[in-house]
Amino acid sequence: MALAIVLTGCSADDPSVTVYLVQRLGPDGPPGQIAPLLEPVERPSREGMGAAAQVLVQLRQGPTPDERARGMTAPVESTTRLRLDRIEDSIAFVDVAGRRLHYVGVASIVFSLTELGAIDRVRVCCGHRHDGSRVFVHTRASYRGWRGEPCAERRENRCVRDR
Repeated sequence: MALAIVLTGCSADDPSVTVYLVQRLGPDGPPGQIAPLLEPVERPSREGMGAAAQVLVQLRQGPTPDERARGMTAPVESTTRLRLDRIEDSIAFVDVAGRRLHYVGVASIVFSLTELGAIDRVRVCCGHRHDGSRVFVHTRASYRGWRGEPCAERRENRCVRDR
């Protein structure tokens, strides 16, 4: 089982992982933006560490100095510990210790881990929906219509999708 977790998402053809950081408001944010958004950034892969574990480490570390200069902020507080418990049936099980995650932190974990081909759902031990109800398994669809939802094109602060 541990070997499967280490190898998940790793490929010689793709020497990077994608993590979703918060793009803050203000002059550094996209034009017309009225709420912080999740934006993808690519990071180089670390040798000897599985892609899913790398994603969690890099989310916790937050933006690089260059990313901060471009208006990115951390979706997860540095005092919050994230641990990949396992990947089973395309579900990543993530344990959280320390400070409770905010909605945007859970969304960031979900979008970042589901970038990996082997994961399409994420179970975060303390995840909540924005309406306050408890959710145990999240997908990208869990965040449809949320103002911070990452997408290629936005109109009137809403994500535009191909129909």
